[in-house]
Amino acid sequence: MRFVALLALGVVSLCAETPAELEKLLATTAEPGIVMLEIARQYAIAGDRKQALAWFQKAAALNPEYTPEFDRDFETIAALPEFLPLVERARKANPPVRRSALAFTVAESDLIPEGLAWDARTEAVGFAGGTRT
Repeated sequence: MRFVALLALGVVSLCAETPAELEKLLATTAEPGIVMLEIARQYAIAGDRKQALAWFQKAAALNPEYTPEFDRDFETIAALPEFLPLVERARKANPPVRRSALAFTVAESDLIPEGLAWDARTEAVGFAGGTRT
């Protein structure tokens, strides 16, 4: 899914599938940090913890908000002592925003919304699909 998003952003092309191919894109991409994260992900999936951590550190140097702590592909480096300070730095650089307020309640207790939609013109909130249990 992330690779699809990178394709949509024009950050990578369909021909770049390996870390070496992705590295070639670094000179021409508008978002080198995102490409570096993908390189790190590819190394992590392959089990090369040293390279995965090195590429993640390069990406984090460009943007400290990059954090793969919730990304299962990075489980192989999550326990490394060098990884934890990067996660903490990302948390500090991008703290959670907690300014939300209850907008409405839904009477149907069996409704599972798939998403919400917002209309800026009318300032209306609505469901964008859903299922019932």
